[in-house]
Amino acid sequence: MPLHLITPVWNPVLNWTFTDPEHGLTNEPLVDGADTLCERLLSTLDADPFEYRFHLVFGDTKISRSAMKLVRWEKPSPLLPNQDFGTWYIAPHFGALPVWLCPNLSHYFSTPPEIIFCEAHAASAEPREILRAYSEIGSAHTV
Repeated sequence: MPLHLITPVWNPVLNWTFTDPEHGLTNEPLVDGADTLCERLLSTLDADPFEYRFHLVFGDTKISRSAMKLVRWEKPSPLLPNQDFGTWYIAPHFGALPVWLCPNLSHYFSTPPEIIFCEAHAASAEPREILRAYSEIGSAHTV
């Protein structure tokens, strides 16, 4: 399967968002744990602490030894919102952090995968260079 790259950006009005013109997505909010995941991923990077953006490479096959996993959560707590649409995942790397991914996940996967592998990169890195480093794995889509 192809790799994908989005660039989450902190928007003081909308929280964490990303834009993907290829799929008609503009300022798509990352909420319900995805926002916390963005903050935690950003904190793992050796990046300017005042640059509230980073590149996120993800796919449904293992992309590197250091890639973090999101594991699909089939029976989330009834206390969590958005039970009827979207897909809940757990980020074991961050203490079983619950992460909700909205139905726009279907732009990247035909069905929500059991595991999504992801890796954060500093915003100063060139997206095409990041994906070139993964080129031995397969094709990639950049946003």
